[in-house]
Parts: sequence; C-alpha cells; structure tokens
Amino acid sequence: MRILVTGGLGFIGWEVAQQAIAAGHRVVLVDDCSAHVVSLDQARAAGAGVRPVPVQHADKVNDQHTLRVDAVIHCASPVGAAGVIGRDCVTEITEATAAAIRIARAADCPLINVSTSEVYGQDGTNTEADPLVIPPRYSSRLGYAVGKLAGEHQVAHAAARGLRAVSVRPFNVVGPLQAPGKGFVLPRFCEQAWAGEMPTVFGSGRQARALLHVADAARFLLLLLDRPQVLDGRAINVGAEDNTVTVERLALAVQSAVHRAGGPAPRPIALVDGRDVFGDGWEEAAAGTKLPDPTLAHRIGWRPRMDLWGIVSESVEHHRPAAREAA
Repeated sequence: MRILVTGGLGFIGWEVAQQAIAAGHRVVLVDDCSAHVVSLDQARAAGAGVRPVPVQHADKVNDQHTLRVDAVIHCASPVGAAGVIGRDCVTEITEATAAAIRIARAADCPLINVSTSEVYGQDGTNTEADPLVIPPRYSSRLGYAVGKLAGEHQVAHAAARGLRAVSVRPFNVVGPLQAPGKGFVLPRFCEQAWAGEMPTVFGSGRQARALLHVADAARFLLLLLDRPQVLDGRAINVGAEDNTVTVERLALAVQSAVHRAGGPAPRPIALVDGRDVFGDGWEEAAAGTKLPDPTLAHRIGWRPRMDLWGIVSESVEHHRPAAREAA
C-alpha cells in the first residue's frame, strides 16, 4: 500500500510510519515540523517520502505521492497539555481534519483519524457509548478536546456520505521519543530522576492513568486498514487497562528504575501546581481515574504487548544522559 501519514514526523505519526515501512508499505509523510521528533533527513533515510507542509496545504500540491494513496492515517495535531497552551486548537484541528478528509475522498481510500480520550471530559472507565461532557468554559486543554470531538463529527459526517473512515481515541500514549517540554509526565519524571532532582507531581498524585505504548497504538491504527467492517465513521477506544498506575506510583517506579540502572538514589516527591511550571494557561487533567474500556478493540483482534514495567524501563534507558547524548 501507499500510505499517507499526516503529522508523520511527530510522536505517534513517526511510529506509524516506521511500522508501515517495516511491513513493506510505501509511506509519504506530511508535517509542518512544529512538533517533530525526528528530522526530515532521518525520515528520508528511513525510506519515507516527506512533504514539509501543513496538512491543510498537502492536497493543493500537484504530487502523485500525496494524492494517489491507498490510505490516510491522520495524526497531525497540537499535542501535550503544555503544547496546546495559547493555541486555537479548535480551528487548527478542524481545518487539518477537513484537509485529511479531502485527501481521502480524492484518493477514494480509507481514513484513520486519531482523536483523543480527552473527549470524554470526565473521570471513570470510558466506553464508546458514554456521553461526552466537556465543560462550557474556555481553556486551551478544553479547546483541544472540543477540536478533537469536532473532528470526529467531521469524519462521521463524511462517512455517512460514503467515506470509509474511523476515529480512534487513544488513552495516555507514551514512549521514548515523547517530549517532556510539552507536559508529558513520563519523560519529565525520567529526566528528573537521572538528574537527581525531586520528581514534581501535579495535583494530588492519586490520579490513575492507563499507559499505552506508542508502538501498540500505532499497530492498532494500521490494523484498522484491514478491518473494513469498522470503517463506518464510528469512534473506537484504544488503551491498555492493565497498565493502570497512579501518577505518584509512576514517579516512584521511575526513580526505582533509574537507581537500579546506576543512577541517583530516589528523592522525595514534590506535589506542585502545574501552573508554577508551565504558566497560567496550564490545566490539570481529571483528578480521579481516566481509564479505557477497550472491549471493541479487543474484539477486532488487537491487544497491547508492552506492560507497565517494560514501558518504564524503556523510557528510563532512553533518557539516560549518555544515551541521549549518543542519539
């Protein structure tokens, strides 16, 4: 297949691209380079074609590799609780999603749209049938949720008119290339632990999350291309409920892994306000549990492979100072 990945230089998009290339597919990446985790040269060396433009402009380029594709996997989006601060996420997300739909329609091919678990807006174990309750006030984080939900509606609207498409709601995707500066907790804990610093935990630390390795998330996105029965505009959860952990316990696990790997001894945890770190635009996620019910994903043949300790160990090793310098 010839697969177009929007946001293909980003955290999830690049993992999708690598897996697709490894499976023998031809891959074209569209990315504006605003949240890239690899360079243009690295992507090209790996065998991907790259169009360094926003997805909104990709279908205006007369390029057969952009328009003549067999599938579109739409990952392009603002990312991270800190990365979305100050951005007009609703406009950015809906314009990018509209462009991805135009490309898929022009190519008459399936569209896999990456949404988010943030659309649920409430604590608990979330099923696809649950109501989506987003508070009626403005914040960058809520704008991100509203934009993603609007994107799902765009996709459902297009599917009702014949487009083969599905939206995916990932829960707490993590992995070694995730950027700590965008507010992601695991890489921040890793860097603090290797530096011998106190881990800064926002809120109470008792928030429970289920961590999903990026490789498992990408594998699910690619699997959906072989599941035509679900390409009907619906939304599907993907998450690893067995990897549930509180933020406080995650900080302790990271420190323990760093110490066992020869790093500094654990330090006491510091409970802080995220606004003191990322400014007044920061908004913390739900205070309780935010967990997936991935029953539908399981029914169509997907299960996560990376367990919690494997996730922690891999990220700790990636953020080892010597490893980062070599990279």
